Amino acid sequence: MSYTNSSLATYTNLSPFCSSPRNQPITKVTWHHMAGVLSLEEFDAIVHTPGRDMSANYAIDKDARVGLFCNERDRSWCSSSPWNDNRAVTLEISNSSTGGNWPISDKVYQKAIDLTVDICKRNGIKQLTYTGDQYGSLTFHRFFTSTLCLPLDSTYVLSPAGWVSLSSIKIGDMVAVFNRDNKTVKFDRVQNKVEPYMAETFAVGGLEATIDHNVLVYNDDDEIVSVPFADVIIGKKYDAFLTANEDDICAISARGFDNADISRCNEKKVSCITVETGYFVIRQNDNITIVGNCPGPYIFNKAQEICAKVNAKLNSSTNVSNSNNNNTSTNVVGKNDKGIKVGDLVSISSDAIYYTNESIPSWIKEEKWYIKSISGDRAVLGFNEAKTKNIISPISTKYLTIVATNKTNLPYTKQLKSTDKIYVAPGGKISGNIGTSGIFTIIQESVVNGVKYGKLKSGVGWVSLSNNNSIKKGDKVRVVKPIQYGTNKTFNAYVSTYYVLEINGDRVVISSDGKNVTAAINISNIQKI
Repeated sequence: MSYTNSSLATYTNLSPFCSSPRNQPITKVTWHHMAGVLSLEEFDAIVHTPGRDMSANYAIDKDARVGLFCNERDRSWCSSSPWNDNRAVTLEISNSSTGGNWPISDKVYQKAIDLTVDICKRNGIKQLTYTGDQYGSLTFHRFFTSTLCLPLDSTYVLSPAGWVSLSSIKIGDMVAVFNRDNKTVKFDRVQNKVEPYMAETFAVGGLEATIDHNVLVYNDDDEIVSVPFADVIIGKKYDAFLTANEDDICAISARGFDNADISRCNEKKVSCITVETGYFVIRQNDNITIVGNCPGPYIFNKAQEICAKVNAKLNSSTNVSNSNNNNTSTNVVGKNDKGIKVGDLVSISSDAIYYTNESIPSWIKEEKWYIKSISGDRAVLGFNEAKTKNIISPISTKYLTIVATNKTNLPYTKQLKSTDKIYVAPGGKISGNIGTSGIFTIIQESVVNGVKYGKLKSGVGWVSLSNNNSIKKGDKVRVVKPIQYGTNKTFNAYVSTYYVLEINGDRVVISSDGKNVTAAINISNIQKI
C-alpha cells in the first residue's frame, strides 16, 4: 500500500522517534493537546530531544500552522499505545492558554478539523465515529494513559483542613491553587481527577512526577515559567522550583536544587487533579512545590462535535483524491438496512470480518452478542449472551442477524444546552458542562433521590433529565452546586433537601426548613426532587 502525506503541512522535520513502517492500515485519527502554547519550532525541539522519545504524525501550532513530524506510512510514538499508533494518524494540537481545561483557539480547532477531514479522505475513513473507547475512529490519548501525574503514596494536597493525601482527594473538594497572573494562593474546587494508574516517575530537587508533568520554575531572568518536567530532568535547563512557606502559604519564593542529582524511580500508582487556575500546591516529604494540573477535558468534551463537523465535510464530497486506500472510492456512510439497534442480540455470519478489515476469531462467531452502539452500518459488539465476555468490537451490520430485539426505548436523543451539567455518576459530583448545545444520545437511565439521569453515549458522564423550568415556589430541590447567586462564593449544603421560598428569573431563594432563608442560588445549580 502506498501512503501520502497531507498537503496542509507547511513545515517538515521528521522525528527519529517512530517505527517504520506501521503494521496496520490507517483506520483512526488521534487528537492530543500539547499542554502548552507552542510554535512548530518549539514542538520540533521536543520530538528531537533524546530521552523524550515521542513524536506525532502532525502538529498544529498556536498560529494554526501544520507541521509533519512522522510520515503517515510510519507509526508515531504518540499515544503510549502501539496498538493505537499503528492504526491512527496522530495529531498534537497547541493550546491557546495553559491551565484549567487547557483550551485551544477557534482558529487552531478549525485547522484540526480540516486536517482530520483530509486524513479521512485520503485513507478511506468513510465516517469519523466516537464510541468513548479505543474502538471508534476518533481516539484520544487518555484512552491509553495519562502522562501528567504525581505519585499517590507520597503526594499531599493542601485543603482548608490541612494537608490531605492525593489519593483521598475527590472531584468537588477544596484545595489550595495558585494564580500565575497575580501570584496569589486561594482555595478552589477540584474539577477533575485522573483515575490512578501505574507509571514511571522521576525525582529531582524534592519533586517527584511523571516525565511530562507541568512544573513552575524560574528562568534566567527570574521569571516564573511553566515547563514540562522533562526540561528539568533531561534538558537540565532550570534549577529552581516555585515553592511556598509552610507558615504562610501565600509567601511565594524559589527553591534551588542541583539539576544533576536526578533519580529514576520504579513504576508506581500515580494520579492528578484539574483546577481552574491550572496550578495547585503539593507537599512531598518536607518540600512544598507549586505544580501544574492534569489537562482538563476541553478537547475530550468536544468529541461528538468533532465527529459532526468532520462528517459534514466528508459527506459533502463523494470523491476521494490522492487516496492511501486503493479499495475506497467513496465517503458515503453505509446504511443499517436491517434495523439493528442498541441492545439487540445478534448472531455473526461465518464470512464476517471486523469493520477495520481484520479477521474475527472463530470463537466470537460461534457466540451471540448484544449491540453496544451503532452508527450507520457500523455496529459495536458488547457482551455475549451469557454476559461473561465484553469484547467492544466493531463490525458491519451486513454480517449480523437479529436473534432477539431490544424492547426498551433506549437509546434515544435529547436536546441539551451548553450549560447543562455533566455528572460523574447519577446524583454524583459535577465534572463539567456539555460545552456545545446540540442533540445527544442517551443510552441508560437511572433515578437517584427522585431525579432522573441519563448516561451519554460519548461516555463522558451523566446528565439530568429533570426539567428545572418546572420548579416553583414550595417545591423540594437538591443543591448540585452550592454557589451563592451572582458570586463565586460557596455555602455549606448540610441537608439533602431544600424548599423553594421565592423565584425571580434564574434567582431562587431556598430554605432547609421551609421557613428561614439558607441562600439565594442560580436555578441551574439545583434540581427538583
